[in-house]
Amino acid sequence: MYGKVYDWHTLEGPFVVHRGGRYHLFYSGGSWQEPTYGVAHAVADRPDGPWVETAREPLLRSVPGVVGPGHNSVVTTPDGLDVMVYHAWDVEQTARRMCLDPIRWTPDGPVVDGPSTGPTTLER
Repeated sequence: MYGKVYDWHTLEGPFVVHRGGRYHLFYSGGSWQEPTYGVAHAVADRPDGPWVETAREPLLRSVPGVVGPGHNSVVTTPDGLDVMVYHAWDVEQTARRMCLDPIRWTPDGPVVDGPSTGPTTLER
């Protein structure tokens, strides 16, 4: 991230959570009109970095039925389940809708099984 040039022309909507003794940064990037737009992840030991991207592939990206998923935050259910909350355009691109997908924390970092194209179950 530091001093590098990325193929994403916009980085936006950052959100940080502290899990497992590390800081996890989720952010959106790209053009929401392109299939490469989505939510990516970086990790750091301190809130001021340095931040290291965990994978080149986004955690979320546009798929048929979900256009431009991004501008996320993380909320925790009363049962302790972390959930990514984000918006995405409807297929007609007339309105954005709120979307929810559970986050699974693995030794390699967070995994989001989404974006969902229908109702999501928020259970552990």
